[in-house]
Amino acid sequence: MPSDWASHKDEGLQQTSKKEIRALKEEGLFFDGHPLTVKTDAVSKCLAWSQIRPHLYSCDGETVTIWRCELQRLYDVRKFLCHNNNPFVNDIVTDLYVINEMTRELVMTCSEDGLMRIWDPGYSIYSHDLEAEQQMITAAYLLKDAPISIPMNKHLASVFSWNQKCGLMAVSGNVKVCRLWDAHAEKSMQEIQIGARNCAVTKLSLDNSGSNLLAVGLSDGLVNVYDPRLPDKSRRTMSFRELEKPVIGLSLFSNLVGESSEGNLRLIAGSRDGEIRLWEPRMFKEPVVSFNACSFPRKDSLTNMEVHVHSQCIGCMDDASMVKLFDLNGKQLGEIRQDDWLVSGRIGTLISMRFHQLLVSLAVATENQTISFYRMPDLS
Repeated sequence: MPSDWASHKDEGLQQTSKKEIRALKEEGLFFDGHPLTVKTDAVSKCLAWSQIRPHLYSCDGETVTIWRCELQRLYDVRKFLCHNNNPFVNDIVTDLYVINEMTRELVMTCSEDGLMRIWDPGYSIYSHDLEAEQQMITAAYLLKDAPISIPMNKHLASVFSWNQKCGLMAVSGNVKVCRLWDAHAEKSMQEIQIGARNCAVTKLSLDNSGSNLLAVGLSDGLVNVYDPRLPDKSRRTMSFRELEKPVIGLSLFSNLVGESSEGNLRLIAGSRDGEIRLWEPRMFKEPVVSFNACSFPRKDSLTNMEVHVHSQCIGCMDDASMVKLFDLNGKQLGEIRQDDWLVSGRIGTLISMRFHQLLVSLAVATENQTISFYRMPDLS
């Protein structure tokens, strides 16, 4: 059960996020033009937010840093090595997940070779404060012995998706299967055959609304939806072939309570060439929204797409060092240009981005070892 402090913090953030979403969508406000920017020791490959604490996690592949985000500055409050000083492990962390946000907050580090670790950062359950040293709780090679999908490429290029409600982690990559790992039992509980020839899985999305569905995006643009509850040969329930380039963003979710078409399942996928598709898979086989997020006439490539489920917005990051924000109808709500961030010289190519779970806030990391924190203007 969450502590009273955690419940109170979450309630306050929910109220603030409602104001921010209304300001973004109805009043036309956008991120504050003066983001907080901090110089890091190395390029941050992945980012993740604490839901109820003003903290951001970053990882350069080896070291996790926890940043405190205040009104006027960003500063680190803790650093630790992912490999825990083990000289025999040299994996590179490519993704982070914050889990158990409302109770005992933990951080999950996921590596390109399928190695997953769960860390306790040492937070008090009654405050923002760190009260103990970080501690690794468990670790597992989730793709051990998985058959390679593209024989010419032995690189696993693992991708992950986490379902907090079920305590499940989905993992796949350049392999012929998707494995579901049960965090409570600490073991692999299911293996789903992908069935694609000479294609790697590039994105995964587990539906957190309770449907147990899994969306899988492939390197040829195909998007499949699986139901793990069905028998082996019947698990693939839907296939969508609208995209032609590798899938770089994928989100399977249900509308929030109070939204129009409340509870309606939605699937959003984005491909390298900027094509974005939104399906309502339980109602229509054809996409209900289609648009291209890249700039015209110069057509850039998308490098990342994230969906902020709480605000029902899509964030698209391209190789021209720009982030654009769209609503679910494809209307552009705003954009962040690299020139906006210039502090002293060129900031560099964008490497990673991550939305806060509730607030309309965005963290962006660049190849020039900076992290910028964007948030809405003060609406109080």
